[in-house]
Amino acid sequence: MDIRTATTAERPTVFNVLDGALLAIEYDRVTSLLEQKQVYVAVTDITDGEQIVGVAVVDDGKILAIAVRRRRRGQGIGTALVRHLKQQHDRLVAYFDTRVEPFWSTVGFRQQSVSGSDRLRGVWERQ
Repeated sequence: MDIRTATTAERPTVFNVLDGALLAIEYDRVTSLLEQKQVYVAVTDITDGEQIVGVAVVDDGKILAIAVRRRRRGQGIGTALVRHLKQQHDRLVAYFDTRVEPFWSTVGFRQQSVSGSDRLRGVWERQ
């Protein structure tokens, strides 16, 4: 598996993966971030090319989405995407639902409650 910057031509597949994970993210914002090279994809080789199996969307160190195809979950793809982002940034922030808290703990994010919300805020900083 490789992690690389997504191309604008991959926009439909990127949205397919994001939609499959039931993530609410703005089409225009992701399109803009694709153009700014802030969308990353995890790809695997298949017989006739590559298949995108995971997506990470980042805006100035804020992780807006991490999504992995449903049948590929639990295989370390999300962890590999976060590891790649850690190489690109000194500080990362993510807001997420409490049900995915174990994932964010595993990848080293310190967590705190968000006032007035049932979501958590996770922060990772290079030591």
